[in-house]
Amino acid sequence: MAALRTPAGARADEVTGTAQPLLMKVLNPGAARGWYHCYLRTSGGRQAFAGAFHVGRDGGVWVSRLPMPPRDLARPRLVGPGRTEIASATFT
Repeated sequence: MAALRTPAGARADEVTGTAQPLLMKVLNPGAARGWYHCYLRTSGGRQAFAGAFHVGRDGGVWVSRLPMPPRDLARPRLVGPGRTEIASATFT
């Protein structure tokens, strides 16, 4: 399980394991409009681009297969409009 946290450390969401590892993010209405990008840092230090999605005034939902085995994932990050880090994950 991973707890998604804002840059200030507040809990934002969580990610849990499934039979088919998925990345999913839900942004509620009122979230900043624009493009959001997901980046994954591997345990070996490599950064991978996982995808991008657009959020409109009604919010947005994005689901994608995890492009690596979950054991290789060290730190996912969600970057919003203006290159602002929206959330990152810590594993427990």
